[in-house]
Amino acid sequence: MGAQVLYDSATEATAVTPVDFLNASGVTTDPVTITCVVTDPTGVITNYNYGGSPPNNIITRTSAGNYSLTVTGITVPGLYMFVWVGSGNGVQQITPGTFRLIPLTDVGYGMQYWYTGMEELKSRLGLLPGDKNYNSFNYEMQLAIHCVANWINGYAGRHFYQLQEARTYFPESIEETGIDDLAPSMAANTLVNLDYDGDGIFETAWGKPASPLGTGTFYQLKTGRPSNPADNWNPNARGGVAWPYNQLQAILYPGTAAPGGQWLPFVWPYSHLNRVQVIGTWGWDYIPPEVQQASLMLCTDIYKSREAPWGLAGTAETGLVRIQSNPWVVELLRRYVNPKRKWGC
Repeated sequence: MGAQVLYDSATEATAVTPVDFLNASGVTTDPVTITCVVTDPTGVITNYNYGGSPPNNIITRTSAGNYSLTVTGITVPGLYMFVWVGSGNGVQQITPGTFRLIPLTDVGYGMQYWYTGMEELKSRLGLLPGDKNYNSFNYEMQLAIHCVANWINGYAGRHFYQLQEARTYFPESIEETGIDDLAPSMAANTLVNLDYDGDGIFETAWGKPASPLGTGTFYQLKTGRPSNPADNWNPNARGGVAWPYNQLQAILYPGTAAPGGQWLPFVWPYSHLNRVQVIGTWGWDYIPPEVQQASLMLCTDIYKSREAPWGLAGTAETGLVRIQSNPWVVELLRRYVNPKRKWGC
């Protein structure tokens, strides 16, 4: 039986690992006093006493010497510690343990930001609903999926899921600057604001990007590949995959007067350097299939590594062999590495 999968939801009932209290002779026995001390990741301690007053009256006696505890309203993600304490009637026992809450919405932790679903991993492993072990190792599977998503982001120097937020940048010149990946299908809703005086306030609004992406007039978005200018304005030109925009270019229209000037801000020391604010949907239109496949392969390898300690596996017939890493993972991800953040890949 694997570990529980618990989430930081106020409505979820969190089951603490049950305890068997034993007397000096090793017989399960009811202690006189029973307490479960739960410490959350921030160090806050809550004492649950058997037979106490609310909310400390929720310890349940399931049989002689066997007690369980289920708590609700826990919303702090992280690792919790609990200690069962029983004393009296020949019992003097302290039994510690831990459980972990997985956050649902934090960036890098939330399941919507993972590249492989748990059901997809189970399918890869040949597990079918109704199998004896179908839900036995959910925690180990989700931890593998989570680790792989973070590793792919770090290896590629970018994330492929979508986030809506404001980000700020140091302008590389007065005409162009690099930005993070903007999803092409959502680019028309992008907003740009500028801080010309360096006071940290983005008082000049350039609005939406220039036609054909939107109705603005002061800038346009490009895919940012100077080595191949033909691709700069055509996100689908690279193999039919919709690559994101990651370059912002100012546009000077003759006879028009843009608020604050038709260029990106000059920057000088001892002032705010992040003068360009971009509000949009960051990421890709969809997660490329190569990224999905690499994630699935690596999730499988990491999950199965629990059966191959120190990278060794084998049988009585073949003996021990060292497990090799799968070179296809790197090959699948190679074209998606962000050269602005990664070198030597």
